[in-house]
Amino acid sequence: MACACLKHIAGDRFIPYACGEPGETAREVDPVALATLRRASMRAPVPQPAAWDTFRRMDSPRMDFVILLDAGVAQRQPSWPDQPETAVWTLPDALDGAPPPGELAERTMVMLHGLRRRLELLAHLPLQGASPADIRHDLRDIAYIG
Repeated sequence: MACACLKHIAGDRFIPYACGEPGETAREVDPVALATLRRASMRAPVPQPAAWDTFRRMDSPRMDFVILLDAGVAQRQPSWPDQPETAVWTLPDALDGAPPPGELAERTMVMLHGLRRRLELLAHLPLQGASPADIRHDLRDIAYIG
């Protein structure tokens, strides 16, 4: 959802990639996530999520920063070429407590709105000419936006 949302907000200003969790690769985008994106008039993410190891190779696309949406993943994050800045933007897990289908759709939409607010801030950061320390602080500060 984050990739689709960022593309919707910022167009081609960023090239987002989805990695899922270290050691796991989603075979497809979650159907509830796809339905939520459709309800929000956002296109499904392309390409599909990739394995973290895809981005660890020397010939992989260069990452300027990595945004993790789960603090638990941060502890398992592998090293990256040129070790990009990392920020953890923890969001409530829509699947927490195995909600009924109607509630799952609502929780997923709430999660998308929270993610969108943060990504809008990211898209409007003055990145050109900013120091790496300023970018690091801004990326990490966005995590505290409700």
